[in-house]
Amino acid sequence: MAMSSGGQGDDAAKSERAITALTDASGAPPEEVRDLFAVEFSRLERVAKIRTYLHVLATANVRTVLLRTAREQSIHT
Repeated sequence: MAMSSGGQGDDAAKSERAITALTDASGAPPEEVRDLFAVEFSRLERVAKIRTYLHVLATANVRTVLLRTAREQSIHT
């Protein structure tokens, strides 16, 4: 995953904290959350003019995807 401003270690730590929090909150497999986060972070990074909040935005967008998926699965069961 490409990283934005700041040290790479700091960005990697932020990403891991976000992925862990999303995994814990959603119950989704860590691999799925990690993949979703990587895709979303990369997408945002390509278009962002201000990179300060990329982790926050990526986390919020992945949370939305996970909630939508969970909701759709509960409707179909």
